[in-house]
Amino acid sequence: MGEDQQVRAPQSGIGAGGVALWSKPQTRWRICIDFGTATSKASAWRTHPSPTADYLKPLPLGAMAGGSKPFLLDSALLIDKGSVWFGPAAIKRARELGGKADLLRSFKTFLAAGDLDEALALKLRRSADPTATYTHRDAILMYLAYLLDIVDRTAQADPDLAAEAGKTPLRFAHPMWRRGLASTAVVARLFDEAAFIRERLAIHFPDPDSIPHVMLHAALREARNAPSFGRMQAAIFEAHAAAAAHFSFTSHNPHPILIFDMGAGTTDLTAFESGGIRSADASMTEIDESRRTLSLACDEVDLILLNMVVDKAKFAKDSASRRRLWYALSPAMRAAKEVLFTEKAVELQFEGNQIILRYKDVAANPRFKAFRAAIEASYTECLEFVSRRAAASGHDTIDILLAGGGSSLPFIQEMAQRTRPTAARIRKVRVASIVPDWAYDPSFGEDFVKSFPQMAIAIGGAVARVPVAE
Repeated sequence: MGEDQQVRAPQSGIGAGGVALWSKPQTRWRICIDFGTATSKASAWRTHPSPTADYLKPLPLGAMAGGSKPFLLDSALLIDKGSVWFGPAAIKRARELGGKADLLRSFKTFLAAGDLDEALALKLRRSADPTATYTHRDAILMYLAYLLDIVDRTAQADPDLAAEAGKTPLRFAHPMWRRGLASTAVVARLFDEAAFIRERLAIHFPDPDSIPHVMLHAALREARNAPSFGRMQAAIFEAHAAAAAHFSFTSHNPHPILIFDMGAGTTDLTAFESGGIRSADASMTEIDESRRTLSLACDEVDLILLNMVVDKAKFAKDSASRRRLWYALSPAMRAAKEVLFTEKAVELQFEGNQIILRYKDVAANPRFKAFRAAIEASYTECLEFVSRRAAASGHDTIDILLAGGGSSLPFIQEMAQRTRPTAARIRKVRVASIVPDWAYDPSFGEDFVKSFPQMAIAIGGAVARVPVAE
């Protein structure tokens, strides 16, 4: 049985272990949610035997939440003494507090722990939770409840989806946490509990994007004992989804394809044998031995940059001011990274002080050089394995697909273009465009094109057919 699983519900609607499952829906649409480490995304697909982009609807979650990027919803929480803030409002609130609060981001990485139950039961770090009352599990549940609310409100605002809003079956995309069904079952259960919390608190989410602790604690307690029907239909591996997003709507039948997916929390590599991608079915076979995963990804780059900024800030002379600087600039580092790699320099401001970070200094930084070396070594190892497999099967070409927010970083693009396998039979390595031709259709708009590398997983996850888990 593969990592992508469609789950069937028994008559009670609750599967083994209390995981909420969804029986075959009487709906035309399905939605895939990509709960991302940096941003969360969602896309709707009108089920149809012929996969064309006409049946696709990327959901503008960011616009619905008042964010700066229409299709990207910030995965962020801010816990203050009175309430919890969500998404773009959490980031705004952190900036208003001027470094006096620790914005909670990248909490999806809690799900990568070896002992998942133990990790979820841990209390949040005190700097992020001044109340000392929330666990890792609570943070994920609160954000998922908010995410589900944004998804349903966005669907409700779309004329084609409005009639099915709140009923549309859901999928979620997952990285390479671990083999087997255990982790996906836990996440399905979390989505189910989050659906209950969302129903309890729906009237509080839209405005002002924060909820008092007393309401959240009550909903969290009740959700454990009375999970609602979370509509979760399937889990799909992110690399499979990325391939489906690029190749489902084209006549191109790729050769063996290597997927390099750099998100915020992890970098995943895997490969697929060609065949059946155009019909978006399950015959796109993963080469299991090609799987690689690294805990080095875009968050690590942000951390390197933030450390460099703090080290350059000679005006921050004591630990308190350095901590304030850290908390104040941390929410801005993802945007600063984009400017830095595009313009080769970025300017940051803190309490009237200017800090300039230059790319040449970053490139010479020992920690950044070690990061690049580790990424490139893993990529080369995977490429060598896939090329030997392809050559043995009679192929002379390999396709490379770069996915995730990190795919647009210049040094990742350079790595893919210059690295060649040693297998003599492989004569061509084709690096696919990070935005496929079909995505430039004017009906999707410029903002969609800009966000496609991040949106690809939600799109492919909605389109791809997954095998039923028996």
